[in-house]
Amino acid sequence: MSTDFFAQQETARKNTRYLVVLFILAVACLIVLTNLFLIVFPWEWSSTAFSQYGTANQEFNCLLNERCNFWQQLNWPRMIKVSFFITIVIALVSLFKWLQIRRGGKAIAEMMGGTLVTADSQDFAEQRLVNVVEEMALAANMPVPAVYVLKEEPGINAFAAGFSTRDAVVAVTQGTLDSFSRDQLQGVVAHEFSHILNGDMRLNMKLIAILFGIMFITEVGLVFIRGSYFSNRNRNNGPILFLGMGLVALGSIGTFFGNMIKAAVSRQREFLADAAAVQFTRNPSGIADALKIIGGSYGGSQIHDPHSNEISHLFFGASSKRLFSLFATHPPIEARIRRVDPRWDGQFLFVKQEQIQADIKRQKNEAEQKAKIMAAVLAGAVAGGAEGAAVESDTVDPKAMMLSRLHEPITASAIILCLLHDPNDEQQKETLAALQHTWPALHQAVKRNVWMGWWQEDFLAIVNRSVAGLRSLDEAQYQLLKRVMLQLIQANGRIDMYEWALFQLVRSRMDDHFAKKTFIRNKYRKITDLEKEIHTVLAMLIQASSAPDEQRLLAWQEACKEAGVEALAFEAIEPIAMGDFSRAVNKIAQAYPLLKPRVIKALIVAAKADNTIEAVERQAIIAISAAIDAPLPDVLMNELEANLAVY
Repeated sequence: MSTDFFAQQETARKNTRYLVVLFILAVACLIVLTNLFLIVFPWEWSSTAFSQYGTANQEFNCLLNERCNFWQQLNWPRMIKVSFFITIVIALVSLFKWLQIRRGGKAIAEMMGGTLVTADSQDFAEQRLVNVVEEMALAANMPVPAVYVLKEEPGINAFAAGFSTRDAVVAVTQGTLDSFSRDQLQGVVAHEFSHILNGDMRLNMKLIAILFGIMFITEVGLVFIRGSYFSNRNRNNGPILFLGMGLVALGSIGTFFGNMIKAAVSRQREFLADAAAVQFTRNPSGIADALKIIGGSYGGSQIHDPHSNEISHLFFGASSKRLFSLFATHPPIEARIRRVDPRWDGQFLFVKQEQIQADIKRQKNEAEQKAKIMAAVLAGAVAGGAEGAAVESDTVDPKAMMLSRLHEPITASAIILCLLHDPNDEQQKETLAALQHTWPALHQAVKRNVWMGWWQEDFLAIVNRSVAGLRSLDEAQYQLLKRVMLQLIQANGRIDMYEWALFQLVRSRMDDHFAKKTFIRNKYRKITDLEKEIHTVLAMLIQASSAPDEQRLLAWQEACKEAGVEALAFEAIEPIAMGDFSRAVNKIAQAYPLLKPRVIKALIVAAKADNTIEAVERQAIIAISAAIDAPLPDVLMNELEANLAVY
């Protein structure tokens, strides 16, 4: 089954509108039921405290009397006030929760008691998790999410949270680390990545805030009940107890609607995420065996943290058992297994600790061996430059070694500068030499790693892998890094596509982190609102092509058709300046999600002007997709490249 991530993002967006409708219906029902409750409330139990509401009994008596006009007896001013009050309370509570989680996935992980895990962790099970997350991020062409472990949770579960790829986190329970082999862990992580790419994650974050508002009434009712229980000095606490019970009953209605909304939004998305995990890993047994182990585990996927009910729709598996499957946030585990393993014999699997420990021990030995080889590679590089590094790296892939060191902030910064450095450019040498005074540690790191500039064709993987390290910089260091990058780029007086793509990718991955933003504001609904900008980015790619004029003209016409804009006379278009190109990309980033896939598909058509997509063109397209917040996984890029028009 092939997953069209762009189509799934649009489906998630439609589900958001569906969610709003259900939320309005839930609030309306709560208002009606609250007013009915006030009609039957025995106000005379406390005439002193509630005398102003004494008309409620008249309404109730009128309701029982056939000769009485009930509608005339209703206390409409009170009902309007109550309705307004409930609406305001729900809105304020939802806003409060929204402000709590607006920091993105990090806020959710910390709320659940998660512990941040880094690549230099001394726990090899945690290192294995970080490595798997990094591998999935590279395949998805997105920044590596922060990784958390819920150390107090023995159940087998995981979740992804955040508003976009830029603030996403992936969290797993300790039970997941202790129970899964590497392949099974990879299947679970791939499932969570599909939620990120499908747009489910942002929808789920909205769901947390919205449902907290309508389920909050239960908590208020419990406060009243506790108050009546502990108020022993006041014998006349009947109304408080009755009010508390009524609010709990009303809150149960809110919980009912909340569970219904969760079930409506999330169940089918779990099947899609399972299928996408198979597509990512090309290993159906990974996620299938993970599900079988959950089914055979005593604790299953249950989560004990009291906040788990708020985010139950985020989890890989059901975080609690439901009496009624109608409101379950996840499909039955048996059904999920059969979707990815149609030949399943119905038998669950059990954790094989000896196999897991053997995997971890093997990984530990490999890591120690690689560390020794890496030390030799670096020593050879310092002594003999690129040739010395090559001599020392016969027994190991130096590229893999380089990628493994990108979690170090200074090393990550140095390697990114090396990707822009031309050893023969004197002005660039002066720029880097100036770092001796402004950032000595970075200057030394550049000297040690200058040989790593070989791998310019892998800049996309390098930048994505560098995110965790670069986020450890302070803001002043990051701004200095960007200034040095610009000075290196502008040293020869021109900016090529490779330089733009590298700089743009770093900016798109990091600027929001230091600016404390969460996501790009959607502003443009129609493709015609962006016609000029789309012409600019398409022309830039086609003008850079070495294809004959006839093929470039045909590519221009087909690309404009794919994007849904008018094909202007190509020969009349002036050469595109890099500044205009960059501004066009930034404006396209503000388009509504449905428009972005059309732009990306048109870019692929434009890049195929010479019947093939060169490495730099592919990287530019992926960089543009990152800049407009529309991640383009390798699996989708390959599919689009194969299926879109060839001339």
